[in-house]
Amino acid sequence: MLTKHQITGISPQKVLEIRLEGAQRRRVELLRLDFESLDDFYVSEEEASKTVVKIINLGHNQITRFPECVTYFSGLVDLDLSCNQIKEVPPEIGRMGTLERLGLSVNLLVEMPPELSRLTGLRSLDLGHNEIERFPLQILALTRLEYLSLYSNKIRRIPLGPQGILRLKALKYLHLKMPEEAIHPEVYSLPCLKEIL
Repeated sequence: MLTKHQITGISPQKVLEIRLEGAQRRRVELLRLDFESLDDFYVSEEEASKTVVKIINLGHNQITRFPECVTYFSGLVDLDLSCNQIKEVPPEIGRMGTLERLGLSVNLLVEMPPELSRLTGLRSLDLGHNEIERFPLQILALTRLEYLSLYSNKIRRIPLGPQGILRLKALKYLHLKMPEEAIHPEVYSLPCLKEIL
């Protein structure tokens, strides 16, 4: 089984080809292409369907469009696209039903698509340091969520009540960067909550 590689001195696309073609039975635990100066990432749907990847790290690049091809990998549990220049997430993200962790911090996102609500297995969602102005209501469908970061966005209110933030009963860590007086006391009543920042 092919696992983490550290290959230097060759192009990022060639690294991807080596990792996919060199894998017996095409099982790749970690596809790590962070800090590679990528401005795009592409794998054909056919190639992705032949490859089992658990973790894809494309963080710290210059990717401007959400790489839709990542939605073709069945069995993906961890996707990191943090520290890029992504402006929107396509509806196709709803196909990623096995995803447990999604990192989209430090991008240029303004909103999230309604299809985010289909990622019901998601346990960690990092949307910190974006341009989001309203709390994405789709998040309220993610009842297994344990970690949520909306830190350093432009959000001023959190939806309250049983149809609001209280739906996230598994939530342990909530990072908002809001003045304490702006956080309603109801938020502190979440049963598993350990930390609010």
